[in-house]
Amino acid sequence: MAEPRNRPALNLDDFEPKTANRSDAGAARQAASELGFTAREGHQSMPFDGRCYRRPSPRTAQLNIATRPEIKDRFWRLAYELDVASGEELLKRMLESFERQLGKERTTR
Repeated sequence: MAEPRNRPALNLDDFEPKTANRSDAGAARQAASELGFTAREGHQSMPFDGRCYRRPSPRTAQLNIATRPEIKDRFWRLAYELDVASGEELLKRMLESFERQLGKERTTR
């Protein structure tokens, strides 16, 4: 085991604490700006939350389909080629086309 340290006795009878120097924060800020000092953080702006500006969407259902990556790529490539605004629009067009084709096949049978 370690031996205890021999500490000299401290005599603090003559110790007088000093009062803190309170400088004027406004004067310090003005002097800093005159000398070209800037704050590290800069001006902190409030975070912007754009959710309050969005209009409610009629799209409330979600359709998740497990597929191979190449099928997904074909889907979005076709959407790009047809210049549709969303995946929903392409799916809608595909369904309408498929239903028209089914209708033609049903009438020819």
